[in-house]
Amino acid sequence: MDESLRSNAACLFSIVIGVYNDWPSLDQCLRSLEQQVGAASFEVIVVDDGSDEPAPQYIRGWARCYPVTMVRQMHSGVSAARNRGARMSRGSILVFVDADCRIDRTCLAELAAVINGSPHHHCFQLHLVGHYDGLVGRAEE
Repeated sequence: MDESLRSNAACLFSIVIGVYNDWPSLDQCLRSLEQQVGAASFEVIVVDDGSDEPAPQYIRGWARCYPVTMVRQMHSGVSAARNRGARMSRGSILVFVDADCRIDRTCLAELAAVINGSPHHHCFQLHLVGHYDGLVGRAEE
């Protein structure tokens, strides 16, 4: 990461989300990004990894709230989707998020503060808290 970009508190986050046939979960993820408090600037890059249907209008509508780029590719897996999103990013900080994640309201603000306060570090891991309503969430717990 360029040190001149690191020292700028207004760094642009590029949030990369790969999705495959999971539009309702992605909608909730994008909603959680809308609710960020005190966040640095961010863009969202959604890579549709060959879903059966293109993104519905309610997903494309999030572009009214913040910068969203959507791209569709043949099904190649989450790694290929993340790599494509990273190549398309404009930000100085990449944040990889799954479509079924919900981002805490202060996540981006806190992450920016940690990054700005840690000039010798170049990689950070977010603390993940599972959503236990469904079978998968309970199994992950």
